[in-house]
Amino acid sequence: MFAGRTAGLLPLYEELLALGLSMGDDVKACPCKTIVPFYRKHVFAQIKPTTITRIDFGLALKITPGRVGLPTRAALRRRTGSRTASRSCRRQTLMMR
Repeated sequence: MFAGRTAGLLPLYEELLALGLSMGDDVKACPCKTIVPFYRKHVFAQIKPTTITRIDFGLALKITPGRVGLPTRAALRRRTGSRTASRSCRRQTLMMR
C-alpha cells in the first residue's frame, strides 16, 4: 500500500496506526489492499491513502438521540434546496394521474 510514490506517507501511516491501536486493548487493525480498518465489534475507523500526498483517517460516528452530530448529505441538500424543483415536479405528476 505504501510502495513507490506513496512511500513518503509511511511515517504518517505508522503514527495513525499507533493512535488507532492505542484506543483500547480490544482494538484490531486488519490491513486490506487499499484500506486499514480498525475493529472492536464493528469497524469504527479506517486509514486510507487517497493521493501521493494525503492520507484519510475516517471515523464511524454514531449519532445518539438528543445529541447533535454531523449533518447527513440529505439534510444538507434540504437546506440548500438543490432538489426542490425535482420534488415539486414529481408531486405534480403524481397528482395528474
